[in-house]
Amino acid sequence: MLRENKAKHFRLAVGVGVAVLGFGSSLVVAAEAGDVISRYRQLQASHLIEARSVVNEASFGLFSTTIDQINDPTRLADIQRDEPTPVLGRPGSGGDGTPRILFTGLANRAEVHAFQVGGIYGMESGNLAGYLAWRESNSDSRHDSGSSYFNGNQADASATELMLAWGQRGETSNWGVTGSYLSGDRGNTISDTSSVFWDQSEASRYAVSGAFQNHAREDFTWTVSGNVASGDMIDDGGWRNSLVFNRLRWDFDTFTWGGGVRLNWYQEGDHPGAFEVVGSYDSMTGDLNHPTIFMRSNGVQYDETATRDDFSASNATLGLRWQKQLAGGVDFGAGFMWDSYEIDADFAGNVTDTAYTPAALGRFVTQASMEGDTLSIPTSVRAGIGEKWTVVVGAEFWRSEVDIKTYDLYPSVPVSEDRLRSHRSDTGTDYAMALRYQHGESVTAELGFHSGSYVGARHTLQTSEVTFLVGVSY
Repeated sequence: MLRENKAKHFRLAVGVGVAVLGFGSSLVVAAEAGDVISRYRQLQASHLIEARSVVNEASFGLFSTTIDQINDPTRLADIQRDEPTPVLGRPGSGGDGTPRILFTGLANRAEVHAFQVGGIYGMESGNLAGYLAWRESNSDSRHDSGSSYFNGNQADASATELMLAWGQRGETSNWGVTGSYLSGDRGNTISDTSSVFWDQSEASRYAVSGAFQNHAREDFTWTVSGNVASGDMIDDGGWRNSLVFNRLRWDFDTFTWGGGVRLNWYQEGDHPGAFEVVGSYDSMTGDLNHPTIFMRSNGVQYDETATRDDFSASNATLGLRWQKQLAGGVDFGAGFMWDSYEIDADFAGNVTDTAYTPAALGRFVTQASMEGDTLSIPTSVRAGIGEKWTVVVGAEFWRSEVDIKTYDLYPSVPVSEDRLRSHRSDTGTDYAMALRYQHGESVTAELGFHSGSYVGARHTLQTSEVTFLVGVSY
């Protein structure tokens, strides 16, 4: 249910977030831009939902079913029935039919629980579709060694997304639009006998996208798409004990725009095949809602008022996919995907001791940048067993690299500077399998298993996932 081209980011978000937070200094006033970047990454990872079939997840995006076409209005337009996609990029097997499909899915990913429900309703010249998706994760641990010492960690996150889409079909082209609203929150509390750290965040986003596909030729199609989104991100965190109280708060309005291109070549014959090239680019900018973003007290209250609040992010992807029918209903797929991102935060302003007037302490400057890329090679085999069963087995090798740079100038006496650079490289291989059962044209069921990994603070952590989806056509 995670967006395929964003799934790679999840491997980095938790570990990189912890690493960046660990860089922060604790001088008089330490409002690191790296804190903002790490929390933005964590919000990205925990607040992305998209309805996907189990077959699509198990094949790492190489094979699809009708459910996956909800997210692409140009393919949504041609849905006739609930079925596996016969060849890469083709929306369905064609024929006559007006789809009336309801589907629901459950997933358990380690400590993450997800649920989705949606449907497709065929009309005269196109199809209407939509879904409601929800996910939640929580963990609570406590170690107590008696009355002298204890420590605990409580974390929870939830998100909900509502999406509606329309796909319009034509003789030589299809087009469509989608609209969605997403809302989520996340919280984390770490405490021990003498202190407590907390972090609470909220995010919301409205998004609209559109796509146009030309299929005038039997052996080639091209598709262009575009999207815009507006959102709000609020994060409030801090640390306190009996002597010190520190607080960090920021509130950003964000605007995102982007687009993509997809080219598909098809080969007919006894063993049909397809080759696909995909590319996309997204850019985000963020503006602070309030000029005073950081507050910290250590016996005295300080306000940090930003006069410069440059915050931006970009993401680019490029991929190649190939699929070939071997024999006897067996399909093989392989791909090569490259994903690159960059996040920049640059803040500057004045530090004021609110206990005095004017009592300005000086200027603060905090800058951070994070650049990363992921290379992945997915492979998958899909085989039909009889008329009712389909088996999908997939594996994906990936390699990720991250570079982090920070520069902080604090208004302490004497003036102190902090410059840090970090580089990290990780590799891993994920495995997945799915079973699909189709009872006539009325009921389908998919069951999937996934063994994956994400980059932790110090090493790669393994996760296991189980997903179940049911579709009903009438």
